Amino acid sequence: MTWNTQPFSTNENEVLMPKSITAMQDYTGINVTSLIKDMLNNRNTSYGIMLKLKTEEYYRRVLFATSDAPEKNKRPKLVIYYKPAINTQYKDINYYLQNFFVFIPKEI
Repeated sequence: MTWNTQPFSTNENEVLMPKSITAMQDYTGINVTSLIKDMLNNRNTSYGIMLKLKTEEYYRRVLFATSDAPEKNKRPKLVIYYKPAINTQYKDINYYLQNFFVFIPKEI
């Protein structure tokens, strides 16, 4: 996949973060519940999460840490509380999330 061949994205159930007030802003506790529920309910058309700036212009940016970040408290973490439905076809949350990359930029 390339920038020019990326799947269609939508802003339905989008999660907006407030404008940063410092150069090294930490965004913690980002609630992506509605977004993930939408992805689970539409798994045949959900290919992951797109992160982008509201206004994309040259030199504008947001930096995110990776799982290899030296500061452990900066590493991304997604906490999922999951209770399967009684008669659900797929009881393993990993089945749903195997192709999704979701992260929160700091431990909650």
